[in-house]
Parts: sequence; structure tokens; C-alpha cells
Amino acid sequence: MIHISSSEFRGEIDRFLDAAQREPVFVDADGRQQVVVISAEEFRRLENSDWRHLFAGKSRDEIMEAIKTAAMDPKHSDLYGLSELAPS
Repeated sequence: MIHISSSEFRGEIDRFLDAAQREPVFVDADGRQQVVVISAEEFRRLENSDWRHLFAGKSRDEIMEAIKTAAMDPKHSDLYGLSELAPS
């Protein structure tokens, strides 16, 4: 990921639009992230993702808490051997 200021973006817009074809470009203004530039292909992929509806209307904190407290269905417990994230 690339993090730049809005003045850097304005000064080298072609360079950062090209970079956005490979990775997200975060543009900061007034000390905070204002926009993220991504390729049209990545946007379409995200737009068509099946998971979008799961978090509609949720805050970032609510989403992060849901991720932290998520548990795998016990019928898939054999998969824990594939991950260092297995519960202790």
C-alpha cells in the first residue's frame, strides 16, 4: 500500500494512478485518510463480492469485534491443524 499526501497526489497524479493498478493508494489530507485509489478491476471485484451485505451499516469497530470473536463451525475443527490461529 502507498500512503501519500493530497499535494503529492496532485503533483504526480499519473504516477499514482499507475501505481493504483497494482496496489491501493491512500491519499491523506489534514492528517487523515481522505480517499483510497484502486484499479477499476479491483473495484469491480469488491463490488461483486458476496460478503458486502454482511457488514452493511456496521461501524469499523463492530466489524473488527465480529472478526475477533468469530468461531469456526465445530464440524470443520479438523482444519485447525492447518493454522497457527487454533484456539488454545
